[in-house]
Amino acid sequence: MASSTAASSSLKFMRCLARRASGRPYVASTRFAIPQRSSTLNSRLLSTGTTVDSNIVYPASVVVVGQSAIQQQAEFPSQSLILKQRDEDLSPQELHLKLALQHHQGLLQDDTSTPETSQDMQDSLLQLRSCLESLEYWDDHLMVEQQLEWYAQSSLDLAACIFRQGKLHMLLEDAVAANAKYQKALDLYRMEHNEQDYHADMGNVLVAMAGVEFHRQHVDGCLQLLNQSEDHFRYHNSTATTTTTQEPHPDLVKCLDNQGMMYRLKQDYQDALEKYQEALQIVVAGKDPENKRQALQLHIADVLSSMDEIDGALEYYQTILDEDQDPALEGVVLHAMGVLHAQQRQLELAEQELTRAVELKQSTAGETHPEVAKSLLALGSVLGVSEDDQNKRRALECFQQALMIERGHTEDENDPEILLILRNIAVLKGEKVAKW
Repeated sequence: MASSTAASSSLKFMRCLARRASGRPYVASTRFAIPQRSSTLNSRLLSTGTTVDSNIVYPASVVVVGQSAIQQQAEFPSQSLILKQRDEDLSPQELHLKLALQHHQGLLQDDTSTPETSQDMQDSLLQLRSCLESLEYWDDHLMVEQQLEWYAQSSLDLAACIFRQGKLHMLLEDAVAANAKYQKALDLYRMEHNEQDYHADMGNVLVAMAGVEFHRQHVDGCLQLLNQSEDHFRYHNSTATTTTTQEPHPDLVKCLDNQGMMYRLKQDYQDALEKYQEALQIVVAGKDPENKRQALQLHIADVLSSMDEIDGALEYYQTILDEDQDPALEGVVLHAMGVLHAQQRQLELAEQELTRAVELKQSTAGETHPEVAKSLLALGSVLGVSEDDQNKRRALECFQQALMIERGHTEDENDPEILLILRNIAVLKGEKVAKW
C-alpha cells in the first residue's frame, strides 16, 4: 500500500517500537555503541488487505437505491480549485481529474436522466475514484466512496464499499471512524457468508481492524485480531466444521508477515521467525506479484540477528545482495552486515561494508537523511577502536556528521540518537561517561 498520512503519524511510535523489537537497541561490540540496522518496521503499518472490485455486479438482494442520492451530493473540496485551473498548468493526473469532474458535472446537470440509477453516473464516480486515488485526495475520495453506496446491489457490494471507506478514514487519521466502518463491513460479510464460515473478505477486514489497534499502540489487541484473520485465509471458503485442504488464500502471506512483526515487538523471536519462514515458503512455492520474498528474507535475517544467530543472519543478507541490484536496499543490507561483522571483530570487513553503506545511502536517500546518520555512527564506532590516529580522526568526523544530520531532524537534545552520538564522541576523546 502507498505511504499515507496515517503511516507518517505513527512513525515516531514505530521508531520506538522498532528499537524494542531488536532485543538490544545497540550492540556494544567495542567500547562504542553501534546502532543496529534501522528496521523496516519504521516505515510501514499493517497492510490492510485487498479491496473487492466494485465493478462486479451482484444480484440485487439487500440494498434499496434511494431516490434523492444525487440531489444530496456536495461539491468535492478539490472541484472548484481544479476546474478553475488552465489545462497547461495542471499535471497529467490533475488534467485527468479535471476531465472526470467536468463529465460528472454534466451528468448532474442533465435533468432528463435519473442519475441515481444511471450506469453512466456510476461509471463517472468510478472514474473520479481512480483519479482521486492516484492523486491521494483522500477527502474527495471518501465522498465518492460514500456516494457509491447508492449503487450497491448486494450486501457484499455494500460491505466492500464500506470497507474502502474505513481505509480512507484511516488514511485521514480518523481511527474511530475507520474502526466503525470496519465493524459494519464485517457484520455485513458475516451476514452474507455465515458467521461460522471462513472467507478472505472477513480476514481482510480483521487485518484492517488490527491496523487500528496497532495505530492505538495496542500490540496484544492487534495480534489477537491477526490470529483471528489467519484462519479466514488458511481455510477460506470452508466452514468451521468442514475445513478443506485447499491452498491457502494469497493474503495469508500478508497476515503472517504482520503477525511476525507483532511477535518481534513482543520480543518473541522464535514465533516471529516461524511466521516469516512460513510466509516465505508460500511465496517461494507460488507467484510473488508483490515482491514479498526479499522483504521476508530481510525480516528473517533481522530476527536471526536478534537471536544472536549471526551466521544465519549473514547468510540471508548475502542472499539478498546476490539476488537484488537495488542500491537503496544494498545500502541497508550492507549496514546490517557491517554491524554483525563488527560484533565478530572482523573490523576491516565491517569498515568496508559500512563505508559502502554510507555512500549508497547518500546517493539514494540524500546526504542529510537519518539513515545516513545511522551508518556514519556505525562506521565511526568501528574506526574509533583502532589505534591508528588517522582512523580516530575519521571516526570523529563520522560522529560529527551524524550529529549534524540528527540535529537537523529534531530539536530535542535528549533524543536517543543524539545522546548516543554525544556519548561516542566523549568516549573517543577519553572523557568519563556513565555506564551504558
